[in-house]
Amino acid sequence: MSVNFTSGQLLKFPLLAEGGEAKIYEYRNDTLIKIFKPHIDLRRKEEKVKRLLAGKMPSNVYGPIEVVTVNNKFAGYVMKKVQNAEVFHQLIKGKYLKTYQITNKDVLELVVNAGKTIESFHKCGGLIGDYNDYNIMMKGTQPFFIDVDSWGISSSLTPDAYTETFMDPNAMKANGLINFSLEAEHYNFAVLSFNILTRIHPFGGTYSKDENMTTLERMKGKISVLGNHGIILPKIIPSWDWMSPKLKETYYDIFEKGKKSSKDSTLFYYNDDNY
Repeated sequence: MSVNFTSGQLLKFPLLAEGGEAKIYEYRNDTLIKIFKPHIDLRRKEEKVKRLLAGKMPSNVYGPIEVVTVNNKFAGYVMKKVQNAEVFHQLIKGKYLKTYQITNKDVLELVVNAGKTIESFHKCGGLIGDYNDYNIMMKGTQPFFIDVDSWGISSSLTPDAYTETFMDPNAMKANGLINFSLEAEHYNFAVLSFNILTRIHPFGGTYSKDENMTTLERMKGKISVLGNHGIILPKIIPSWDWMSPKLKETYYDIFEKGKKSSKDSTLFYYNDDNY
């Protein structure tokens, strides 16, 4: 399915947001139009959009529902609008959690539900690529994924984006290329989930032995907040002792020992042992 506009017709829709790759327009009450900018590889994006349309995505993945052409040339796609939702990034704000009475258990459930969605995509041979706390929305304990056209669908259609501080440092090659893999995705999700559950990046805080060391350098050196490195944490960061010993050990093994997870992307299963 596709819908065609002229350039003039498209400009009549309200512009809601603009990023480096695309512009987002209000379309109908519950849908948006994403139009890619001219410098983007439109052939590659068109192939991805069509592959996403042909596949069966989870209901909480807000991907393409219709191809958009402008003057009969591929330009973008129609997608659902996430109504009354917030970005995951809000979960690291103590004031937000207190205002809406969000508990550690609520956050854990959100993270696990996000992991299960990612797992279902992995089982289809896909990769997310760009992990960060702005690419996932939430309503209650249900996550919603957006910007899925940057995801990878096959070995020839790898992810188009990544966020360095949420990326496995071993996946970043000296030549600037990224080795996207399922193994790296487990690491990426570990960083994202720990950041959300504890309200601090696993390589955050201040390294007292070298305050000038960057987050990326500490990721490569395996100097996390879980090790005995003299990391100074901001006073507003609460204790994460509510986590089960098994979950904390899993994070420690990944960040400090470089252990590669062979488990699914949830890292853990949601049961009483994790809380």
